[in-house]
Amino acid sequence: VRSYVASSKKLSKATGVVRDTDTLTAWASQLADPGDRRSLGSDLEKMRSSTLRGALLEAKELLKTKTPSIELERLSHSGVVRRVEKVERRLVKRVDKEFEEFLSTQEVEVMHELRKDSKRLRHLLELTRNGDARPLLYRLRSIQDDLGAIRDHDLVIDYLRSRVRLTSTRSLVRDEIAKRHARLEDFVTKNRGQVRVVTVLARRAVP
Repeated sequence: VRSYVASSKKLSKATGVVRDTDTLTAWASQLADPGDRRSLGSDLEKMRSSTLRGALLEAKELLKTKTPSIELERLSHSGVVRRVEKVERRLVKRVDKEFEEFLSTQEVEVMHELRKDSKRLRHLLELTRNGDARPLLYRLRSIQDDLGAIRDHDLVIDYLRSRVRLTSTRSLVRDEIAKRHARLEDFVTKNRGQVRVVTVLARRAVP
């Protein structure tokens, strides 16, 4: 199981890089200046080809890894249930703490941790709650999507700052920073006063 999980994580990371390139490509395709579209499009096409090769190599390695066999009966064992409950409580506390901290600081690293932990908790609940936690799942998906959109702006900004030879780079960076700020403000406004709501919803989700 450890070997399979390790290989899966490598593939997930590699495909995430491809996804980032696709996000940049979609953004570049909407630029008004034809010259910028051509220059960035050509650069991103090469970048995607390289990242895709890496993802395919990881996929082939995963195919070579023996798929673990897990008996369904073992998942209902009391020890496994206790372990799941422990992990769930830990993730709920982390998400709430990170959520509260991000609303007050808007720090990028806190945002990344909150987005990842929201995803982990959502996946765990989808596997174990059998539909009993729909309000919490919706809440976690909303947080994950909103922060993912902010991260996409960061991705574009970082990429543009590496393309200093383009004469329009500075104005593009300014525009993207303004869009990021507006989206961040929307998130903070929408969620202000909702601290610890994840814990509340988690309690309601317990059968």
